[in-house]
Amino acid sequence: MQFLRIVIVFVLALGGSVRAADWPQWRGPHGNGIADDKNLPDRWTATQNVAWKASLSGLGVSSPIVFGGRVFVTSQIGTGVRRPGSHPRLAQGAAAATAGERALGSPRDAAADGRTFFAVEAFNRADGGRVWQYRVEAAGPLPGVHDKPRKLFSCFV
Repeated sequence: MQFLRIVIVFVLALGGSVRAADWPQWRGPHGNGIADDKNLPDRWTATQNVAWKASLSGLGVSSPIVFGGRVFVTSQIGTGVRRPGSHPRLAQGAAAATAGERALGSPRDAAADGRTFFAVEAFNRADGGRVWQYRVEAAGPLPGVHDKPRKLFSCFV
């Protein structure tokens, strides 16, 4: 119970220090996917409106967290493949053997003997330079991947 109180106090203190330009959680500062900033770009190309690019250790499908001078991103390395297309849909197990799909992570990571790792990386907000990276090996079975959110959230449709 004491631990829960400490966590709640920390979260409340952190929430009060969020700057307007920060993106501290999934779907932004208000949980609705809308930024407070004005005059933001509404289109991107490979070079237009891109401040910087960074290579991730694996396949990143989570929302980046922007806080202070850092951008935090998670990714999965190994076990599973990325299907071709504009959205990174994953297949695992027998479905992962389809031709034309790419293994998660880099070739260097593919030598991990079929193991799965999760990475958290911090990048410098100003120039995209990697500040640090932490990897942990997955333990136990991996959860399935939902490629049809309306099945998962059918009560909202």
